Amino acid sequence: MDAKEIMERLQDPFPPEEIEWRVGSTNGDKTKGIALAYVTNRAIQNRLDSVFGPFGWKNEFREWKGSSQICGISVKFDGEWITKWDGADDSNTEAVKGGLSDAMKRAAYQWGIGRYLYNLENVWVPIRQQGKSYVLASEPRLPAWALPRGYEYNGSPRNTQAEPPSEPTETFPPTERALPRDRQQNGNTGQSGTAKDPSKRVFGLMNEMGWQFVDVQNFASDLFDRQIRHLKNQIKEEDEWNQLYDGMKRHKETGWVPKAS
Repeated sequence: MDAKEIMERLQDPFPPEEIEWRVGSTNGDKTKGIALAYVTNRAIQNRLDSVFGPFGWKNEFREWKGSSQICGISVKFDGEWITKWDGADDSNTEAVKGGLSDAMKRAAYQWGIGRYLYNLENVWVPIRQQGKSYVLASEPRLPAWALPRGYEYNGSPRNTQAEPPSEPTETFPPTERALPRDRQQNGNTGQSGTAKDPSKRVFGLMNEMGWQFVDVQNFASDLFDRQIRHLKNQIKEEDEWNQLYDGMKRHKETGWVPKAS
């Protein structure tokens, strides 16, 4: 495989059963929280096995500043080992074990594994207390663009309680959505408004059209006549997001396709 094919395989979405959910910020009375999605470590390992083979990758951990650790994931490409590092603090529940797991997840994101999950729009869902922390009462469905091609849900989203939740998962209108994960503040945010984010219209339309990220990347590459490999890193101006939205909408309505020069 060449580098392009390897990155595409690493970045492929995972089925919902390989995604775990955690509670982000909560509202004041601790009845709702932001659902944050993460790929499981087992799924990361399986993905690396499938792309590089069981002997074509390795990981290692190092202690970092006493209460945190960093993980390096190395892959063999063209006969050379290439390593990418990231880290995490000890977790609140399983301390070092949880911190090691989180550090590996972050290192995997450096390779593009599960990175698409950061583009999910955050929604408020019912939560319940479990010990000293909180868990989701039920897990939201992933949008079509965040699912493997051809995947269809069978039945309802997985319930994290023995009993059905007292109220269904809610998807709030855009004005009540939380800030993107990388812009959240520590602590409770309640259901305050959100900063203006022109990318949300694009991702919403992508969901309606059943497109994958790669479809939008290719469309944007032709539209702007430059290679787009990461939407939010390479499209930063509001007018470009608006151009992309208008172009996608035109394609949806008329079949129009931009032609790169």
